[in-house]
Amino acid sequence: MSATGSAPAGASSLGFRPGLDGVRAIAVLAVIAYHLGAGWMRGGFLGVDLFMVLSGYLITSLLLLEHERSGRVSLVAFWQRRARRILPAVILLLITLAAYSLLWATPVERASLRWDSLAALTSWANWRFVFGGSGYWAQFGPPSPLTHFWSLAVEEQFYVVWPLVVGGLLVAARGRRWVVAGLAAVGIAASAVAMAVLFDPLAPSRSYLGTDTRVQTLLVGALGAALLRPGPHRLVAGARWSGALGSVAAVVVLAALVFVGDQESWMYHGGFTAFAVVALVLVVAAGEAPGPVRRILSLPALNWIGRRSFGWYLWHWPLIVLLTPERLGVDGGVRVVVLLALTVSTAEISFRLVEQPVRSGALRLRTRQLPMGAIASVAVLVTGAALVLSTRVQIPERPDLTSDAFVLDPGLLDPGLLDPGLIDLEVIDLGPHLGHDDAAGPGSSLSGEPFPSVGLIPTVLEPQPSIGEEPHVSDVSARPVDRVVIQGDSVALFSAMPMVEAFAAAGIAVENRTFAGQSLANPIVVEVVEQSGADLSIWQLSLWDTADPDEVRRDHERFVEASFAIGADVVFVDRPPIREDLETEERQLTRRIAAELVAAHPARVHLLDPSVLWGDTVVLDRDGDGLPERFRDQVHVCPQGSARWTAWLLESLALRYSEVSPGPIEAWIDGDWLDDPNWASNPGECDPL
Repeated sequence: MSATGSAPAGASSLGFRPGLDGVRAIAVLAVIAYHLGAGWMRGGFLGVDLFMVLSGYLITSLLLLEHERSGRVSLVAFWQRRARRILPAVILLLITLAAYSLLWATPVERASLRWDSLAALTSWANWRFVFGGSGYWAQFGPPSPLTHFWSLAVEEQFYVVWPLVVGGLLVAARGRRWVVAGLAAVGIAASAVAMAVLFDPLAPSRSYLGTDTRVQTLLVGALGAALLRPGPHRLVAGARWSGALGSVAAVVVLAALVFVGDQESWMYHGGFTAFAVVALVLVVAAGEAPGPVRRILSLPALNWIGRRSFGWYLWHWPLIVLLTPERLGVDGGVRVVVLLALTVSTAEISFRLVEQPVRSGALRLRTRQLPMGAIASVAVLVTGAALVLSTRVQIPERPDLTSDAFVLDPGLLDPGLLDPGLIDLEVIDLGPHLGHDDAAGPGSSLSGEPFPSVGLIPTVLEPQPSIGEEPHVSDVSARPVDRVVIQGDSVALFSAMPMVEAFAAAGIAVENRTFAGQSLANPIVVEVVEQSGADLSIWQLSLWDTADPDEVRRDHERFVEASFAIGADVVFVDRPPIREDLETEERQLTRRIAAELVAAHPARVHLLDPSVLWGDTVVLDRDGDGLPERFRDQVHVCPQGSARWTAWLLESLALRYSEVSPGPIEAWIDGDWLDDPNWASNPGECDPL
């Protein structure tokens, strides 16, 4: 192994194999079709895996061939080739996005683009999207135009480490390729196990995007290269069965691209590994085995696409994300045609004017005396500086909620308009077999069989007082309320920001344990209740309780049981309305389950509906003062909305519990909660309209 110098002439060449360009073409076409929402390409995401298998196969073949011919592996030459192949196109795309950010992006887009772009440039995008870039927040805001860089990051990390490992092994084992094959096999097994162990069906990003869980796909290609001598091999090229096996692999790969859905949990338990093995057979057949597969994949049209596949992959996703139907003014098939035309044209410009000239040396000009590493480093630094400067975001000012611009509508706090239950259970037929437990006292738990499925409860529950009558209000409880614990997801987190200070003004201690992505399926929810010593256990219905309905029901029952066990009453608070595309039937189920629990335990379980604050649909600025109550993502709540929600919650509880007496709003409205860093972490969302 050599850390300096360059590879001997021809050491890095496997010769032209048109069938492999055909594999690239199939892979990129599948990915683009999937991202465009083609229903007939459900498994198009597996095109990325096809790319990875091919990359692992080719990279390892080049390393083994170089060692066989020269007795060493030139790491510098290898990394220079990778830089010439990848960096020019990536830098062009990132500079284009920097210009977009500077000229047209919203503050929300700009804040995300800064870190996403830097992660893409420095090859850690997959970890960025696992831990901070998309796992949660991208569910509610516009997707990042650089999400697809996760796969490039995995490959580039592999390109850094694998040549070191292969070079070292070949030196230590005196060129014995079986040692490389053995290590690749062990790595495949370890990575597949890690994927299965780390898989969480509610949050699969860690398992899907992690380098440790995805490297198996690259290593499958590496294993194939180590087992088959680079170049024509008698076990492949000379065997009659090789063409037939390649045809079977092609059918299986195409079937997977068409039929395998992206929500299949079995894929994380060996499915991705199995697909990679079949993809390897296809890759070998396309490059080595005579037969119909190689002939078809060597067609000129597929060759042409394959040579440009990197650019197609880079450009298609940003164009899909940024050129929304609203911006283009067209949708449906017309938009698809426009996006495809722009993808092909921009990738062609990149291919002809940037990628090919750099790879061929036509753009070296006066830089021949400079090392390739120095040129690449300068290019990366300049691009990074451009990204930082073009994605600057102004930190939002602390809102002045004591000014004339912020006025709480007295009508919202008029007890005459508030039914603390706001779900008139008397007009909802819950079924004849739903048992009640009105007299359950402190320390009691739920008893009896699980609640039956209730089909007569409306999908969306709304206040239903009778015309001309006061809303139905349950008996007021005289129990003391000295301590409250509230839990929920990020919608609750932002809604409840002022709670600690507002409830303290009423003489009530609050333990706020809300955080992003929280679900009743998380065992920590029950642990928090058990350790809280609370008189009231509050749960704002979560967007993340979307598992099997029976499991969701049991999770809610366990929450009530745990609260009863410490002597606490339960208060379910409905969440505000959200964007229509996120309002699924699974997310509406929690309302029905909460209503069932209220019906079973009306003296101990309550369901509050804040629609008196928010209405039935998302309105960013309900009072028309120019200061939004809701995030622009149409999911979360701004400071103005948080203040109103907290005041409403206190008044609602005061109507149910005689010992709750809200303090003056002035005591907390301009408190420290406004300085919570969570507000600054979402720049632009609450800017004046």
